[in-house]
Amino acid sequence: MSGGDRPTIRALDDRTIRQIAAGEVVERPASVVKELVENGLDADANRVSVAVDAGGTEGVRVRDDGVGMDRDAVRMAVDEHTTSKISDIEDLEAGVGTLGFRGEALHTIGAVSRLTVRSKPRGGDEAGTELRVEGGEVTDVRPAGCPEGTVVEVDDLFFNTPARRKFLKTTATEFDHVNTVVTQYALANPDVAISLEHDDREVFATEGRGSLEATVLSVYGREVAESMTRVDHEPDAGGVGSVTGLVSHPETTRSA
Repeated sequence: MSGGDRPTIRALDDRTIRQIAAGEVVERPASVVKELVENGLDADANRVSVAVDAGGTEGVRVRDDGVGMDRDAVRMAVDEHTTSKISDIEDLEAGVGTLGFRGEALHTIGAVSRLTVRSKPRGGDEAGTELRVEGGEVTDVRPAGCPEGTVVEVDDLFFNTPARRKFLKTTATEFDHVNTVVTQYALANPDVAISLEHDDREVFATEGRGSLEATVLSVYGREVAESMTRVDHEPDAGGVGSVTGLVSHPETTRSA
């Protein structure tokens, strides 16, 4: 636009709208991992497995053994603003008991990647379903043999938004972000077995037996785990809340 020209207001096309909206949710591979791990935890999973290639820049796979989805649910799950977690604003105002509720995760991830979802309902007799999305468009839906639960594979993240892909950092930096996300959910959910692999190498795997001490041992190793001090504090009369957890010694460090 030259100095004296009046700017023209125009409507954006659907493809551009989808990619802009996706950028608000999906900033980097760790954003994808966060959304998919939350979906698994919200699906009552006992086990969530995360595997990434090249820090997540070349591939992300998240598998859970949660309640799973039938064909219709899988098809709806990649549409915009579809969720099983709330039904209206009253549910939201009453308080949300899940990690996610906006109904944006799979839709926005699928808008900027090549996405594959395989899912089978827990305890169901029907076959599983495989759905593929490329750049926001559903390209295939078919029956598939798969275990109960859900597997989501994300390949070629930002393949259709090269400007966003250009701003990704090094493989090591992107993996550090992924590792931080998965570690946080592992520590916050010691009753769920959570594992992380990077380039086919296991980084950590928790047991999911409900022990915070065992979870810290799996994530950080024996030296850090043995340096931890248990904290159990109940409030005085009239106080609010309690504190339970583990605190590390100030001199305890762990390299990335």
